[in-house]
Amino acid sequence: MPISKVVLLIYQPQTGWHNTYAIFVIGRTYDELKAVFDKLAEGAEKERFQELHDMPFGTYGQFYDKYGVQWIFKGEKKA
Repeated sequence: MPISKVVLLIYQPQTGWHNTYAIFVIGRTYDELKAVFDKLAEGAEKERFQELHDMPFGTYGQFYDKYGVQWIFKGEKKA
């Protein structure tokens, strides 16, 4: 399962521009992606949690783990 790092440039009115990062995970099948998503999501922040769901381009979900690291998941739609 490919994993890559994504660097984003974010603007927030309160603090201005700053860099942040995310780990991007691409799964071949929904079941493969769901298994990894569920294990890594244990203890994740609930305020910024998006369960895996279907989008026009496939399955997508994201969360910030208990250490504040953002994880983004993309895969094929559920069969």
